[in-house]
Amino acid sequence: MPLWRCARAAAAATAAATVIITFQLAGKATRDALFLSTFGVAALPPIVIAAAVLSAVLAIALARVMSRTGPAHLVPRLIGLSATLLLAEWALAAEARRPAAIIVYLHLTAFGAILVSGFWAIVNERFDPRTARRTVGRIAAGGSLGGLLGGVLPERVGAALSLTAMLPILAGLHLVAAQILAIDQALDGRFDAQGLRVPAMTLPVRAHTVAQVLGFADVENLACGVLVQIHAGRARNFFEFFVESHCCLGKYFNGL
Repeated sequence: MPLWRCARAAAAATAAATVIITFQLAGKATRDALFLSTFGVAALPPIVIAAAVLSAVLAIALARVMSRTGPAHLVPRLIGLSATLLLAEWALAAEARRPAAIIVYLHLTAFGAILVSGFWAIVNERFDPRTARRTVGRIAAGGSLGGLLGGVLPERVGAALSLTAMLPILAGLHLVAAQILAIDQALDGRFDAQGLRVPAMTLPVRAHTVAQVLGFADVENLACGVLVQIHAGRARNFFEFFVESHCCLGKYFNGL
């Protein structure tokens, strides 16, 4: 890959990582605070199980689609779809908070891990091994910045606005990430210097990537559930609690 293309691709991937991790952590805090402030702690186990089943089904289906189309084609479209769903859920929350809280929980749980794993699949395809060694550290730094922003953003919004105000903000972050990835793909054309298409990952590699991230997500959800039980009964803002817990848990699991 020519040096100028490598630099541009690394910059795009770093920016995308920052935005994706921002909406991932902010989305988790919003999801949990909205659900538990609506239904209470007792309703958490059934929704966690339902979300895990939905995540597994989507992971298997989308891994097969990725094997045919490639993550660079599919992931920006999934992020755009997720943004559209968030806007619809925001409108629904104004009229029917209870069903909206359920849909938001299922949506952000099922899509969150898949979008993150899909992004790293793009990085895996985008860079050859030598280039990847030079750029992954920069991309990971962008993700760390996103972890910081993902904690600060919902805390500030929650202090100034309503909980559901985070939904259109999350949708906007989704659209920014999708646009970054789409522009980089359009500029590069996913062709190498000889005009040959970049080889796509095989289905087993993609399936392993998605399954690994889903495994971390399930363990993180379990850990968060334990923290909820500890937190139950204490007079404290749910939104602040989940901002702090997901920042801490996300920092740990992103490092695995």
